[in-house]
Amino acid sequence: MKTKEKVLIVVPVVVLLAIAGVIYWFLIYRKYGQCIGLLPEELAITDLGWCALALTCALLVTFAFLKFVPMKLIYDPNVRILADSFSTKFLAIYFVPNAFYEELIFRGALQTVIGLIPATLIFTLVHVSYYKRPVMLLETFCQGLILGLLFNVTGSVWITTIAHAALNTLQMWAIKAGVVEYRG
Repeated sequence: MKTKEKVLIVVPVVVLLAIAGVIYWFLIYRKYGQCIGLLPEELAITDLGWCALALTCALLVTFAFLKFVPMKLIYDPNVRILADSFSTKFLAIYFVPNAFYEELIFRGALQTVIGLIPATLIFTLVHVSYYKRPVMLLETFCQGLILGLLFNVTGSVWITTIAHAALNTLQMWAIKAGVVEYRG
């Protein structure tokens, strides 16, 4: 990968991580004086069980959409380009900071302040590339709801980040490996 391509990939992630930090600071830390969801009081093995359950549910939602919804309603050429352009290993690493800034904003900050459903609706609406595919907005809402419920149960942005990054990685792997037929 060329230096220019690396910069085009890394810079937006760094900028979005900084924005997420500012949003979290403004909505949570400044108000409560503590890092809610970032520094769990205790990480229990049950949290990993909840993470596995949430990931399984999210994957079932994904595969249900892929199985029962016509591809023309859910196909996003940008997803295909991402799957074809990078290795699964690279994507697994890339999805961690992406999942973290989304989870920090939507679960750690917004859900803590405004609740599960409003935060999930906002999470869905920021996925603007799916506006032309309302079915994809429905899937995104379902995935956000599952992640939001996971946050409610565990109270950890880290657990939801793991589930979110794993979900994105497994979806890309399934496309790359041909487990699902993802063509326009």
